[in-house]
Amino acid sequence: MADHDSGSERSGDIAGGGDRWLLVVVAGALSFVAMLDMNIVNVALAGISEGLRTPAAIAQWAVLGYQLPVVALLLPVGRWLDAMGTRPALLTATSGFALCSALAALSPWVPWLIAARIGQGACGAVLFVLMPVLAIRSVRPELRGRAMSVPATLGPLGAVTGPAIGGLILDHLGWRWIFLVKIPFCLAALVIAWRAMPRDGRLHSPDRRYWPTRCWWRWAAPSFCCP
Repeated sequence: MADHDSGSERSGDIAGGGDRWLLVVVAGALSFVAMLDMNIVNVALAGISEGLRTPAAIAQWAVLGYQLPVVALLLPVGRWLDAMGTRPALLTATSGFALCSALAALSPWVPWLIAARIGQGACGAVLFVLMPVLAIRSVRPELRGRAMSVPATLGPLGAVTGPAIGGLILDHLGWRWIFLVKIPFCLAALVIAWRAMPRDGRLHSPDRRYWPTRCWWRWAAPSFCCP
């Protein structure tokens, strides 16, 4: 029994004696929000271009500034999170995502907006990797398929509904609210995670061990290192 308990602790499971479906809902909601940002800004590019007095080609970086860091950082973030506690990583990424969303909404200039979106994309990459982990660790092994289906469903739903939601917000509130609408979800997730998740480690900054060196498969799968 002692060996089983220590093995569970090392694996990072947080379900403990009962299933924590509220954390599964958090995983689904944050997956929805992170994927929503992939497409929701597309409908606001004309408004951003006009509001910040910038060419449409430059305004496009409000979209690319989020998408590029997400794609580029997924692999490094995955390796970094192997050595992190789930709770501090979740709290940090969600806080950063909300803060960068607010900064994007307050942008007085295009460089400010692009920088905020890059930061938001970096935090989004952490959320993309972390949400499935949070879902499966919050319930017993026999329920993990059901738990995993929550972020797996809500994430793509956010991507699909992004333009429709963005269009409604743009028509009634303006382009800056497209960035602000996600903040209440992040704040609710922070409160729930702070109260429901046990302390399970510390957060430290990544070093160059987490980045690709001579070839990407050497970094991603150490057992197949390059000579």
